[in-house]
Amino acid sequence: MKDEADYGLSIGDAMSALLLIIILVMMNALSTLQEESDKANKFEQKRKELYHSLYSEFQSDFERLHLEVDTVHGVIEFSSPDVLFTQGQAQVKQEFKDILSEFYPRYLGVLTEQDFKPYIREIRVEGHTSSEWTSKTISTERAYLKNLVLSQERSFEVLQYLLKLPDRSSSVLWFRDKAAAMGYSSSKLILKPDGVEEDKGKSRRVSFRALLDYEQFLVGRTTPAEASM
Repeated sequence: MKDEADYGLSIGDAMSALLLIIILVMMNALSTLQEESDKANKFEQKRKELYHSLYSEFQSDFERLHLEVDTVHGVIEFSSPDVLFTQGQAQVKQEFKDILSEFYPRYLGVLTEQDFKPYIREIRVEGHTSSEWTSKTISTERAYLKNLVLSQERSFEVLQYLLKLPDRSSSVLWFRDKAAAMGYSSSKLILKPDGVEEDKGKSRRVSFRALLDYEQFLVGRTTPAEASM
């Protein structure tokens, strides 16, 4: 009887120990999930702060600089095609150069604020076109490809102009290392309020998009020394 009691006691102890391990594992898993949720919330909060800072910087100059700031996606769009480029051409018009010369240092000033600079992963200069092409005799597929080349050339020309401006400060060098020129052809069209018909004028645009690095929120904030590199 004593052996049976000892055996029953050892089984009970093992079950209690196993239950304790399960509880500890579950608590650790819940703690990890909560930590990941907190980091995701901080990431979203940082994005909102950046987007609203950009909006505040330019809100009084939307019409004068021919730009709009999307506070949901953090995109700044120049969508006055007559100001930007000659139709079918990639060369930046002088009026747009003047606008960029004012816009660029202010944009850079927001991005390089200490609250944002350590988290910026990439800055995209994006070229977009409408779905049409100057010639009406080519296929839809051929028009898309021609617009793809045009949108890429336009984004490159804008970025090249910015990098040639007479300012070699550390912020400009930082921007150069983060910047990329991208062309999207007519893949991201702007539609009219009816949600069906294309707004061809607004579709012909140049966008600036700052992307945050989510990994910074996973592994911890970059140190000030690293941010200034």
